[in-house]
Amino acid sequence: MTVLVLALFSFQTYAADLSVSITSFVYADSQTRLAELCGQVSGDNSAKSVVTITVDPNSSKPAKYTVLPDNNGAFCSVVVSYSGLASAQAYLK
Repeated sequence: MTVLVLALFSFQTYAADLSVSITSFVYADSQTRLAELCGQVSGDNSAKSVVTITVDPNSSKPAKYTVLPDNNGAFCSVVVSYSGLASAQAYLK
């Protein structure tokens, strides 16, 4: 049991070394809520991470999207947004 607790603690500490930045958020056009969101994960093993994007986080119905970054930690996703606000978090796979 002690070994399991140490392994979980190590995993959480290791995942905390990842950081995410949103590099672009561009609507397809003025007539739609469709947008392209791109970002970059940095830190050790960023290519082995999963990114969860939350769009319209302050609304009553925020949307969540999950993407996998490429080998350099870059990612893009098409999202639907009514407010133009988004946040992203990275986790290890």
